[in-house]
Amino acid sequence: MRGALTAPFNRIAGPDHTEFSISGAAYFDTLGYLLSNIFGDLTYSGTYTGSGTTTLSSQATAGATSISTVASISNGTLIQISTDNSAEVRLTTGVSGGGPFTVTFTTPLARTHAAAQVVRPITTPYTQTYNVLNSGNGQSSSLTITDFQGTVTSTGTRQYTGCCLSELNLKGTPATSAITYDATGQGWPSASATAFTPSISTVAPQAAWETQVGLNGTVGGAQIKTVNDFSLSIKRELQIYYTGQNLAVPYQIVRGRLTASGSFNFVAADDTAQTYLTSNTQPQMQLIISNGLSGASLLSLQVDAQQCAFTTSKISRGNVAVEFATDWDAIANTTNVGYSAGYGPLSITMQNAVAANGF
Repeated sequence: MRGALTAPFNRIAGPDHTEFSISGAAYFDTLGYLLSNIFGDLTYSGTYTGSGTTTLSSQATAGATSISTVASISNGTLIQISTDNSAEVRLTTGVSGGGPFTVTFTTPLARTHAAAQVVRPITTPYTQTYNVLNSGNGQSSSLTITDFQGTVTSTGTRQYTGCCLSELNLKGTPATSAITYDATGQGWPSASATAFTPSISTVAPQAAWETQVGLNGTVGGAQIKTVNDFSLSIKRELQIYYTGQNLAVPYQIVRGRLTASGSFNFVAADDTAQTYLTSNTQPQMQLIISNGLSGASLLSLQVDAQQCAFTTSKISRGNVAVEFATDWDAIANTTNVGYSAGYGPLSITMQNAVAANGF
């Protein structure tokens, strides 16, 4: 008791962390950093060159920096090991032996591959497939964000380590916009850092009109041409743990469940959007955004959800045509999963010219 009609009388330093938000055009050669961070299960693959296929002569174990193949593979060849969701991509650094052949590479294998699995040379476009990580401790890698602010003496730069996304949103309006994103998350406290030279994407933002939607099937067999606005939201539970470690920084930022939801705005050509809600059909959904090019010039993003439960469908009369504004939740299933198996709400596949293992 101080007998004084005021407060406070002191402030005690507490634990510290960073909260961040970023947004902008969704560049399809850099968006993978965010997708890898929030999903965790990432499989790389590429386009077969058309010749040079061989197979593993024996099992290749996770952690190995070489494989044994039935046929020889030239030094300096970009190869894909396996063709399923266990696929990995490596650049060969040497070959020896007379059959079977020992093929070496620098980056150790992350997964085990059985004998007789296909090994083949690949080229662009490369493919990255993202799913929720269900194996191990379920924790995906973190991001380090380096930010030039101009305030740090000599370098003007601060760095935020251990960054984890809690939400990633993608949006598009075919009539007026490019595909945009916004993301939020948490990380360790920032610190001053050395100056850096930014590496700027050289690709163009993706126009939202270059989008196709499939409902109750894929784009190829069940395309819906009445969607004039759409969004996708991926959310990840995060919890910061502070412990008695005599440090004011987090002990760990733990990721929990991943969920996905979205919205479609339909021009009301029929009552399909209403029926999906009232009958609880939970149709398959596919969303493809692509510049339609080929080889190293291809940029595409594909969303696959085996089950979408429509949660709202509202009639809108604000424009000339009647419209349905709908929301949906992706339902956990055993189809939209990667190498770590289990359950997942949806899968995202990207194609671009980003070198293997870049994300």
